Amino acid sequence: MSEEITSEMISRRATFSLLGAAAALSVAAPATPLTAAEAAFGIRGAFLDFIDDPWRHVGRESEAARFHADGLLVVEDGRIADFGAHDEVAARHAGLAITTLGHRLILPGFIDGHVHFPQIRVLGDLPPGFRAID
Repeated sequence: MSEEITSEMISRRATFSLLGAAAALSVAAPATPLTAAEAAFGIRGAFLDFIDDPWRHVGRESEAARFHADGLLVVEDGRIADFGAHDEVAARHAGLAITTLGHRLILPGFIDGHVHFPQIRVLGDLPPGFRAID
């Protein structure tokens, strides 16, 4: 199941966290600035992400998921520039340097940034006498 990617969807996915890809692609910072060709690269592999909240599709949760068994994620200047089925995306980016991550499932970061008030004391130092609730 895959669908056409819009620029809005790409920008929402710009925080993709590539599990395993960071280690595979990490290199020391170059002594000279990267050229445009060097600043763009692709990651090929199996991708799974969610295009909607699964709780909005109770009993039909698969409608909220998107899976590409052979997908391609294109990164330009540190941002996601394109994403989708490998054959379709690769055709739009001829000559792109691509790293294939086989035998892995590449997932977004699944970041949950909320906290509960009682956790605040363990997350950081509060000034003496600080009271959030009077």
